[in-house]
Amino acid sequence: MIRRLLGISLLFVSSISFGQDIHHTQWYDHALQLNPANTGNFEGAYRFAGNFRQQWKSVTYPFRTVALAFDANNFLRSKGFSLGAAFYNDVAGDSRYSTNDFKIMGSHNFRLSKDTTHSIQFGWNAAYQTRSIDFSQLTYGLQFNGNVFDPDLPGERFLGRDVNKLVNFGFGLGYDWYKEERRKFRIGLAVLNPTQPTEGYMSAAPNIIPRRITATFTSRFRLNYDLDVEPYGLYQRQNQYQELVLGTSFRYTLDHRFFHYRAVFVGISSRIGDAANGIVGYYHGSWKFGASYDVNYSPFTNASNYRGGFELSVVHIWRNVLPRRVRYRQCPNYL
Repeated sequence: MIRRLLGISLLFVSSISFGQDIHHTQWYDHALQLNPANTGNFEGAYRFAGNFRQQWKSVTYPFRTVALAFDANNFLRSKGFSLGAAFYNDVAGDSRYSTNDFKIMGSHNFRLSKDTTHSIQFGWNAAYQTRSIDFSQLTYGLQFNGNVFDPDLPGERFLGRDVNKLVNFGFGLGYDWYKEERRKFRIGLAVLNPTQPTEGYMSAAPNIIPRRITATFTSRFRLNYDLDVEPYGLYQRQNQYQELVLGTSFRYTLDHRFFHYRAVFVGISSRIGDAANGIVGYYHGSWKFGASYDVNYSPFTNASNYRGGFELSVVHIWRNVLPRRVRYRQCPNYL
């Protein structure tokens, strides 16, 4: 099975043209934004995740994304229900086009077998989003005086607004096959923007935000006592634009003891038709740290000079491993 997964990953890492949207190289640590069914899908009580990404610094004003998420597994000790919240801020290009997104999400877990081998999750989210653009940062053809560009000349006038606010929703499903921690597989499917809300900076011509379909798989399989392989994949489609990411990481465990767990990992993935990605990271107890860099190989290399995006991620999980202390009534001493 492992050979088949690796073969599929390598087969699809080829040059196919795809479009591109807001994305993360380490998307598996940004899973709550992709599918609300991922809420609470971890071993532990609480989880915090953070991502920082910067790309295309050599082309224009850098595209920067900051993402934060927090979720609780079996919220308030309710079996099968998890709750979380996620936020991201994205600033893109010369116009400082900014997106702020705040989500509340929940998931419901249902076992398909008496043990935990097979289970499914249903997730939902509700989001409040703001999008803004700074027209003063743009330049226009009207500012060309016939000889040179003159920034003091007036540009175009926009009669619309520069900030949009909207409410959005999303739904998702997940399926887990879980034999043990080092032998598991997960797939997910989500529909985002199902109501197709509108936005626009010219009041007479609002734009519809199309539905976005997201499909993911993650897995982990043991190769020997210390080494694991972790194939993964992501596919997204929104109108005619789509994104396919396939990759594999290898995790080498340095210390297997629960309270002293240490491991390093290294991986490679490809955003098909756009960039190749190198990833390294380290596990230290309940912490996970990752760093990645994208090397652009699409036709955009004429502008990017093969430079892509740099990304950092951190994940921390709080685990309930100690039994609750039981206070016994002290018996009196008798002579």
